[in-house]
Amino acid sequence: MNYNIINILVSIILLGCVKSSHTNPVESDSIYGKISMGKLNLLYSNSVMPYTMDASWATLRNSDSSITFFETAMGTLPYYYRYSGTASDPLNKVLLPFKWDYNGFNNHWPSGCWISNIYKISTDTLLGFVHREDLYPENQNTVPRDRYFIGIARSFDGGSNWKYLGDIMGITGNLLTTTGGSNIAGVPYLVVGDFLYIYYDERDQFNSTTALSVGRAKLADVINAMRTDHVTTFVKFNNGNWTENAFTGVGTNIIPNFLPGLSDFHSDAAYCSALGMYLITVQTGSNSILYLYQSTDGVNWKNPIQLDYAPGCMQPYSSFVGFNSEASDDSHIVGSVFYIYIDRKKLSDYNYDDMYSRKITIQ
Repeated sequence: MNYNIINILVSIILLGCVKSSHTNPVESDSIYGKISMGKLNLLYSNSVMPYTMDASWATLRNSDSSITFFETAMGTLPYYYRYSGTASDPLNKVLLPFKWDYNGFNNHWPSGCWISNIYKISTDTLLGFVHREDLYPENQNTVPRDRYFIGIARSFDGGSNWKYLGDIMGITGNLLTTTGGSNIAGVPYLVVGDFLYIYYDERDQFNSTTALSVGRAKLADVINAMRTDHVTTFVKFNNGNWTENAFTGVGTNIIPNFLPGLSDFHSDAAYCSALGMYLITVQTGSNSILYLYQSTDGVNWKNPIQLDYAPGCMQPYSSFVGFNSEASDDSHIVGSVFYIYIDRKKLSDYNYDDMYSRKITIQ
């Protein structure tokens, strides 16, 4: 999704994805309390990846326990890909690309909609959580400024066809009259009680991340609106209150050890029932570290665990996937065994992807 090119160039070191001179602890088995992480496992080198990763995998478990992996890769046609496979070979079988109805929203490349996550309502009815880019000049701004949103899509046929229903969140950078753009990232989500939580980057007019924050709406309201091809109102979290306008307000930071301009929610989230905790990943751009955080409420995050360290790379587009019956079909809930898929992308070449996985076991 055209991840912030400025951040990629901030500390470009042109080392390639090589191990540092010291031992990388994430390359081996590691135990953190009840969390046991298996070794980092290379699944696909760049030479065999069928597309450039441009969003996290949205996933659905099939009746045979395989998973369908949805990917939006706007750099090359057909843009919208579906594969199915197993934990060790997720892209084993090529499926027909899914189709997209922009519903009057920016339908001229390179503007577009990236589906980064799915919530399954029933076998046929799905909610899609979407990163939308409305780029100049297609957006007809009076100044050459790109705009970024998070929105909702729906499918009534199990994911073959999607319709974009509208935007639910934006950032104040969209309203500025300077040139450039402010990438909102996304779209990790959680279901917390009656609410749907959506995680995003607050960014300023210089495309620098000022906070990793969250917005919410009642899940029932989101679903009811979706059934009539509408979206409901979201609000942003700000200093303990859910009062900020989702488009013109500002969310405050919820992630400890936040790195301005580097920490990023191009990532994923899930509730781990075996652990009794919400989990979310945070990538750090040119700092080359991917973290896993834990929370009891989806707002207060703690206990960062280093999932990956890869000098010369960043790790956007990580994904939680559960293959057994403990997980929900869309993996927004995972159980005692699940996988985190990690995309290593070279800082010097956005089109270069090596795909890894880590098996997570809750003891």
